[in-house]
Amino acid sequence: MMNRRKIQVAALATLLVAGSALLARAQDTGKPATDKPTTDTGKPADKPQTGTGDDPQGQSVGENTLTTKFVEAYQVQDYEKAAAAFAELIKTYPLPNYTYAKDPAYVYKYSVALYNTKRKDEAQSQLQQLLQDDPENILAMYLMAQIKAEQATKDKPQPLADSKDFLLQAAKNGFYTIRELRGSKNPAFKQLQEDPKFILAAMRASQDFQAVNQKGARNPFQYPHGDKTDDPNKERITGQELLKMEAKIKDIFDKIEALMQNKEIDKLAPLFDELTKLMVDYKKNAPERVEQNLKRWEKRLDEWKEIRLSIQLNVDITKGNNYLRAMVKAKQAEKYDQVQELFGEVKGLCESMRKEDREEFTRNADAIYLRAKGLSDEAAKMKKIKEFNLIVTGIVVDPRPGSTNKAIIVFDDPNNDTKKGQIYTEGDSLKDREGKPVPGLKLVKIQEGTIQFQYEDQKFNRPLKSPENNK
Repeated sequence: MMNRRKIQVAALATLLVAGSALLARAQDTGKPATDKPTTDTGKPADKPQTGTGDDPQGQSVGENTLTTKFVEAYQVQDYEKAAAAFAELIKTYPLPNYTYAKDPAYVYKYSVALYNTKRKDEAQSQLQQLLQDDPENILAMYLMAQIKAEQATKDKPQPLADSKDFLLQAAKNGFYTIRELRGSKNPAFKQLQEDPKFILAAMRASQDFQAVNQKGARNPFQYPHGDKTDDPNKERITGQELLKMEAKIKDIFDKIEALMQNKEIDKLAPLFDELTKLMVDYKKNAPERVEQNLKRWEKRLDEWKEIRLSIQLNVDITKGNNYLRAMVKAKQAEKYDQVQELFGEVKGLCESMRKEDREEFTRNADAIYLRAKGLSDEAAKMKKIKEFNLIVTGIVVDPRPGSTNKAIIVFDDPNNDTKKGQIYTEGDSLKDREGKPVPGLKLVKIQEGTIQFQYEDQKFNRPLKSPENNK
């Protein structure tokens, strides 16, 4: 019985390790995390392509009509219409001048359309070419895995082996293979869903990105250095209250045991958190019975050490990602003080993570901190830019060769209602009221109606003040 429990604990710990690794790079989407949105290419989106062929800056009317027809049909899941539209698109605008037949986002959507119209051989052909051009496309891998699994029979097992390979490769590249597989209603995946060897292989594949060292783990139920449990001034709880606390602790242990056996990992975190608080409170009351129970319970907790730590890493990374998302939203809303408040929360979280004194906690803490520090610095810079009292009262754009564009700018003038300003040309540093250059602040470009400035490495624009407000 004990050996079986240890095997279960080890397997669950591996699953949680995989989850923490993916959390470090994924945020609620099942796709690799990034500051950019993720597209059907299975990778972060770059700047949108604005044109193809002989007109790289824009599409012709015909192109626009066909691409719109394809995308709209795909979005409403009219796959017959989508497949027909894309076939017409690549026939009308073929390679080499046009890129639709090679564009990962278009080809993936077309493959989905073919798959859902029972043209799976054609979908497979498209996906094979897509993976040759883009071998790390996790969405293409997952769809190929479905197609292969559906081709497998008792007499023809190789496609199922191919399906496993695609799923494992997707896991190595950051795809939530285990979660997606378990949530799939495709009957072709049933055999894999019930295959413990494959599930374990998928866990290990996920660890290729980030392996967690489980040695030297600190017991989170132990007191920090300097914390005493024998405070003579603290009022002890009554015997009846102690019995209730013991019963509650036992109940939580039983629930954790049941969840572990059922592999319901997502429900463990709040129970461990509640157990931590109860154990700390229980330990502060130290009659002999308490000490005996603690030894017995902590022995069980020691068996779950890896799981606890993996859960804690999951929780910390999720919390860090939530702070980062909140910082981005606050910065976009120009709530710069809120960004700094959130940065303070991140610093506290990272400090707590580093106290584990373990490489995976420290590494993730460093990554979260560096991203948050960058957002904090950007917000501080943007706040200062917002506070710059720059008023553009005049612009002269001279199109003649060798001529110089000029602008009149009122800056750092407490009496700017007098509309006095200085004349600047492109490349000039802005000067304060005493005529001294402001470090990092310069005029970059003069255009009709607007001026582009730069403060340190951040560019921003100010429009020409309207005549009615310039009287």
